[in-house]
Amino acid sequence: MLKAFHGRAGFLTLPFLVYLSIHFGGVGPPVFIVMTYPNLLFTVLSFIGFLVCSVPLAAQMKAGNIGACLSMTWSGLACLNQFINSIIWNDSVNNYAPVWCDISSRFIVGAAVAIPACSFCINQRLYRIVSLQMQGSSTKEKRLQIFADFLIGLGLPGLVIILQYVSQNGRYGIYQEIGCYPLTKNDALGNALVWAPVIIIGCFSSVYTVLNLRTFFVARPRIVQFLGGDRRPTLYFRLVIMTCVYGFCFVPLGVLSLYFHCAFSSTEVVGEWKANHAIISHVGREQWRNDPGLEASLEFGRWVVVAYAFASSALFGLSEEVRTWYHLHFPFLATSFRFSWMERMGFRIVMSPSHDPEMTLSV
Repeated sequence: MLKAFHGRAGFLTLPFLVYLSIHFGGVGPPVFIVMTYPNLLFTVLSFIGFLVCSVPLAAQMKAGNIGACLSMTWSGLACLNQFINSIIWNDSVNNYAPVWCDISSRFIVGAAVAIPACSFCINQRLYRIVSLQMQGSSTKEKRLQIFADFLIGLGLPGLVIILQYVSQNGRYGIYQEIGCYPLTKNDALGNALVWAPVIIIGCFSSVYTVLNLRTFFVARPRIVQFLGGDRRPTLYFRLVIMTCVYGFCFVPLGVLSLYFHCAFSSTEVVGEWKANHAIISHVGREQWRNDPGLEASLEFGRWVVVAYAFASSALFGLSEEVRTWYHLHFPFLATSFRFSWMERMGFRIVMSPSHDPEMTLSV
């Protein structure tokens, strides 16, 4: 029993291990931390966001939905990253953990691009599902699609992390209650390399959203029959909501992020490489609560990650396949709650003769 608990809940100790390693490894934050609103609220919700992204991940991996797996992994780790930072730098801007901040700040850059990139993969997969292109796909085609999803969901964020160094005007910044944060110059090159990819990916994802919606409403009877008819009365509408969320959100979010960066960061001109990186080892420290514009920018940047984590978990974590996986691996939940609310929504848990959940469709 203890072994099973360790396998399922052992990851919960990760934030506390990081905290203890920083504290006892050298100069660290005080052992007793007093947190106040709003940072306390963000800390709690960011950790919950990490949990709700982690729970349905195994079911999505079994279904082979690479885009959803990468999306929930990036968003879950982004929440965990912000959770750790909000605790360690709750009331301080001291440079406690330089190595951690190097990793954390670069991860923030990658996650900002990875989340819309993974959403593009999800929308592309949805289009292949509703247009019935996945029927009869060969093994080679499926492997190519998996490779393409990994390339977009991992390769593109890695490329942006590398390119961000070109416009980096400091090692990283430390903000009280927020922690480590990347420093990017407010110039044409920095905006093109770091912020523009989010908007461009969002535009491509919006194209797939329009195609999905058109296919949904033009060929609705055929799609409903393919999805299982009366057995899944709400799945069709969940797909419509999913394609809208993953298609129409990232362009306005990217534009708003670019606006915050341009409006509340000092404008610079593109200069020579040596001049741009003269202070590359500089660590910025700033009390940002007294600047309303900077406060809005930083709060928006970290809260949007938590909001996306909850939205993703609502769309993927409540699907019939994932709930079937819950029923199989956590039967005590089914015994306690009896899934009566699922039955009222028209869902049924269907088990195969081998007692494995039927993965007839995963999105």
